[in-house]
Amino acid sequence: MKVELPPFLLSTLELVNSLQIAILKEDDINKVKRLKEDLGRERAMVLLLLNQAVDSTRAAKGD
Repeated sequence: MKVELPPFLLSTLELVNSLQIAILKEDDINKVKRLKEDLGRERAMVLLLLNQAVDSTRAAKGD
């Protein structure tokens, strides 16, 4: 099944990627902790948006 990804989902994926890179480069343990918290929230958002996109695609196809 092809799922059309909304722009907001794509920008959230980019943010997740940049947070992961920032975590790898960061030396300050406190900053890493905050970045990981942000990353967890953004990952949850990605999953919610992806599920919505899949549901929308299924609804459009009549599944």
